[in-house]
Amino acid sequence: SYNCKATWAGAGGGNAVSDNVDLIELTVTEVSTTVWGVENYGAQFTCQSDGAVKTSTAGALKKSANGKIVLTTIGTTTWEYSADGSSWNAITSSDANYDIRTSNINPAGERFSPLLVRQVSSAVQDYQFRCTITYDSITDEAVFGGAVQSAGMTLKLSEISSFTATPADPITGTNVVLSCVATGETAPTFTFYTENRKILDPTYFTTVTDKAVSTSGTTYTATMTVKAEAPNILRSGETIYCMANYGAAFGMVKDQTTVITYYDCNDATFRTPSSAKQIVKDDTTTTGTITQTIQCPADSSTAKYVLTPQNDYYKETITCTKETGKYDAQLSSCGEVKKFTSSNVRGRISGITSSDDLWQACTDNNNNGFNLAEVITLLQGNDDCGASAGIQCLGSSAGCTIKTDGITCQWSETNGWLTIGVLVEFDSSLSLWTIGEKNAQTNNPRTSGARYQLTNCGSSSSSSSKKKRSAGDNDIILPYYGNGTTATVEEQKIVETVSIFKWVAVIGTIAVAAVAAVLFSVHRSRKQEESADVESLMN
Repeated sequence: SYNCKATWAGAGGGNAVSDNVDLIELTVTEVSTTVWGVENYGAQFTCQSDGAVKTSTAGALKKSANGKIVLTTIGTTTWEYSADGSSWNAITSSDANYDIRTSNINPAGERFSPLLVRQVSSAVQDYQFRCTITYDSITDEAVFGGAVQSAGMTLKLSEISSFTATPADPITGTNVVLSCVATGETAPTFTFYTENRKILDPTYFTTVTDKAVSTSGTTYTATMTVKAEAPNILRSGETIYCMANYGAAFGMVKDQTTVITYYDCNDATFRTPSSAKQIVKDDTTTTGTITQTIQCPADSSTAKYVLTPQNDYYKETITCTKETGKYDAQLSSCGEVKKFTSSNVRGRISGITSSDDLWQACTDNNNNGFNLAEVITLLQGNDDCGASAGIQCLGSSAGCTIKTDGITCQWSETNGWLTIGVLVEFDSSLSLWTIGEKNAQTNNPRTSGARYQLTNCGSSSSSSSKKKRSAGDNDIILPYYGNGTTATVEEQKIVETVSIFKWVAVIGTIAVAAVAAVLFSVHRSRKQEESADVESLMN
């Protein structure tokens, strides 16, 4: 406040003091220090200044004689912006994103000069804005004009700074925590939802803990716990949205995250072989993978265990991954392999005809010394007709013994076959686990010919004195089982040739009776090897 004082000198002098006169400063009275805006929505700054003449520093408004408030006038209101707070750029009418709006004065004498940012974006976040008000002079009201400038005002972005789902790759049945963090002047209204819905799809997510919002300054955090109810890996996951609504005047913003729910391999099924000692489960990985491994019983001296079958469909270890929710195969079974302790070794003699000594062999009808008891005696011998000549382990390897009550002999009159079986017991020292190992002991050591023979047994055999038989009678002795061969084409031709000679002999006999001039004699050699020839002499 100011006043003036007049003083008179000399006799009768004195002084006088005027009333106080206040000097009122016209200025920018208030600004929006920080303005918040939502991306793609508008935001408004306001520069507040004196809109009326005041009569005192206390703020009393001056009124004219007619009682109206005396208003100040301004020549211009200008705005500037700065990206760094030091270099300022004037906003002009050609700046499409800005609108310097008309000022207005309220009844309290306050002038409001707004600037509209038409579209807020992250590109202008943290920009500063300031206004300049130029007052006009009003001489009659002792108003002296001039320009005043505001301090900088900052544009902040109301946004969702983060939105997470923990974990984002849950196994079915796992809880997932949704956390959405937003900033703004006031707390927004948060909403969690899935695409094309305003809520979370209950097919895939159900609420465990309701949404809760916490505040720290201008940061707001919404959290919600949900349960992953079903796998969605086949549809590449489910998109969850967080929307922060700041109100109709300010706008809303949303963010999204993808939650891929995987299968729970604990729900996967597989066949449990009853032969297993135990099934070992391994679910220690953090990837959701589970393996199952079959363990077979321990081997013993008489039995071993092998996995069977083993291929792409049956395995020792099967694996379930969270991506498929099922095992890649079934468990193999534990096949029990018992040690071979004995073997029935069979051989067949074929091509036997009614004129052969072996016709009806092993039966009481055989009158040529080849009934069952005599055949068994031959096989128990050690000469060429003994079983040891046709079974490896009875000979050089000496790895088995004949089971005396295990010799069988079967006669087929229809086919002319004589099938002989010899049961051998292996020594306990032999470890015969595979068919190959067993066959190595029971194969036919003969380099050629049949496994068993009952004629031409050698000097040690009682059968050596047996008469020679007519051609074609048991000349062909076929291997059976032991070396896995059957009669060759060459052998079959030999049989046919012998038969022809036999019929020739019959015709020759008839001819002798008729003309008494021709004598036929047939000589045959017995076939001992596959390459043997049949020689005949015809006189």
